[in-house]
Amino acid sequence: MSARKQVLLKGELTGASEAKMAAKIEERFQVGMYKARRVVRTESNYCINQAELKGMKDAGFDEYEFISLGENAENVCDTCDDLDGQRFKIADAAVGVNCPPMHPFCRCKVTTPQDTLEDIQADIDRMLEGTSIEEIEQRLDQMIAEREQIGTTENSAESVDNSENSGIMEEKEPLSVYDEYEQNRDAINVTLHQVEKEKEHLNYEVGTIIDRTGKVINVTGGEAHSVEPPKDLLVDNIFTHNHPSGGCFSFNDINNAIKDKVLELRASTPQGIYYSLLRTAKATDNLEFANEYKKVVSWTNASKMISNDLKLGIISKNDVNDALYIEYASRAGESYLEKNAEKYGYVFTMGVR
Repeated sequence: MSARKQVLLKGELTGASEAKMAAKIEERFQVGMYKARRVVRTESNYCINQAELKGMKDAGFDEYEFISLGENAENVCDTCDDLDGQRFKIADAAVGVNCPPMHPFCRCKVTTPQDTLEDIQADIDRMLEGTSIEEIEQRLDQMIAEREQIGTTENSAESVDNSENSGIMEEKEPLSVYDEYEQNRDAINVTLHQVEKEKEHLNYEVGTIIDRTGKVINVTGGEAHSVEPPKDLLVDNIFTHNHPSGGCFSFNDINNAIKDKVLELRASTPQGIYYSLLRTAKATDNLEFANEYKKVVSWTNASKMISNDLKLGIISKNDVNDALYIEYASRAGESYLEKNAEKYGYVFTMGVR
């Protein structure tokens, strides 16, 4: 069962309103509320009418009547209005052709033909007239046996009908980029490990773009402290690059990742440490995240941290060099991301390969 239908089924079983089910679908699949409501209303109508058809068939009927909204609504479409009151064979029911839903947001329905119901009632009245209870029970048992026999002979045809009808509405819901990433996470991690291991001892940066199936789609060589991969390939994909001098992400790393809509940003160091910033569905293209990070990892801030530790005697003047500034800036960046990444819709992790 598709994830979309699981949401609808749970909603129906728990009595959730259309608005609640639509909100759940909007959140789960990252679609707009209009599309979510369209899915809920159309799929619900489909399920209701399929249940009606099955009930009629199980009861021995071979025809159904198409009922549009008629006088209950002013916006009945021409297609549904033309079908209103028409009869069709249950075996020939085809969603979108002669059986609702005919289109998104369709609210039409199928029902047992009215004169058929009247004929049944007349048969019952005639059967009851001048008949004993024992005779009625015998006739009812005979009718039930006949209905069961009809149902047995039509089972194979029913399975064909159901597969044909469900095929129209049973569209496979496309995975969101986040679900596809999770589905292929193991393959992606294997590729990341191989790529980052190969590049860890280089003295210049190399950027690698990996798609959401774990396949490398681009490798770009750079300079000692920068690399510029093709932006069009970064969207919703994974980008990893090595930091020859070590350390966490730079301001440009995060700023460009937000602008280029990178799904996961990675950086690896010669020490075997990796940093990961994974975008979630809650992330936006607001650059406030990057601008705040820029202040934290600036050399000005690193200088303040170093000066403070010099005063405390934690380090000496002989320890101060470019590598120390990178270390302090990286430490400040790690701390900031651990505390604030989630607020901006990202997941920050670091570890050792």
